[in-house]
Amino acid sequence: MHYTYYNFRYWWLKANALAESSNWFELENFSKSKKNSPIGYRPFVEACAKWGNKAEAAKYLTRVSPDEKVKCLISIG
Repeated sequence: MHYTYYNFRYWWLKANALAESSNWFELENFSKSKKNSPIGYRPFVEACAKWGNKAEAAKYLTRVSPDEKVKCLISIG
């Protein structure tokens, strides 16, 4: 599927805004709104970790690609 730069940017900004506002329920719904996130799931893990919810970040680990899993685990701490 073809995604434009603006679609990537929109997904990244929305994921970060939802995490910053601690709207974890909406963040999870947003992550499931398409079969596969156009930005992947690492940004979801990083946003949750950045805004202090390591348990929420762990929810996305199963959906992160194997080559990014170590980086995500490090960002969770």
